Amino acid sequence: MAKTKKFKVNKALIEDVLYIIDGGLSCGISDGEVYEDDSEDVTPKSARGKVCVEAAVSIACGEGLDDGPSCVDFDLRELKIRLNDEAPWKSKKARAKGLRRFAIAQIGTSGGKFNFGEFSTLIKMPRFEEELAKFTKGVAKIVDKGAKDVDGLRMLYENLEEARYDLDSQDLSNESWGTQKEAEEFCERCVQALIKMKTPGSKFLYLTEGKKVASKKK
Repeated sequence: MAKTKKFKVNKALIEDVLYIIDGGLSCGISDGEVYEDDSEDVTPKSARGKVCVEAAVSIACGEGLDDGPSCVDFDLRELKIRLNDEAPWKSKKARAKGLRRFAIAQIGTSGGKFNFGEFSTLIKMPRFEEELAKFTKGVAKIVDKGAKDVDGLRMLYENLEEARYDLDSQDLSNESWGTQKEAEEFCERCVQALIKMKTPGSKFLYLTEGKKVASKKK
């Protein structure tokens, strides 16, 4: 692991991260063209399109080729690595497009102030609310009809309980993505959660909405 260097979460840092990512992201820490032995000499220019999402952040921070950037919460980093390597991205460019906003929003979450449990709850709450709405609607329908659909009511209740248990667990390690679209939608839900939590990186998301950085001199 490269020595941690001091850095500031500012526009220049975010632009370096985006410059590396927009060249494409590898599955695994690098595609073999960038090596850990030479990590101290890695620059945004030499790493562009050749590393994974977390390595892109590390390199932009001046920490060399490493998938554990010091500016990112550990659990959040582990989630991002799984998204990078396990989601069914169709290409390096597709992986970069899906992960770039999440990559920026996560920056600045280390240091103890970030609450991964709160983040997890924000991610899982929509599913619980959806199951709660289905349960409430189902019960009302059964009552209105005067029916005794015990099996139907039991199924609704079991689904609600499963969603509640999942919400209480605050565990995102069992998340999976069957399609690229599912992965993209999950990434954006994560971004919205980080915006609500007012992470330092989320303040710079406006930089992901404009023209991509096309060149770097360093």
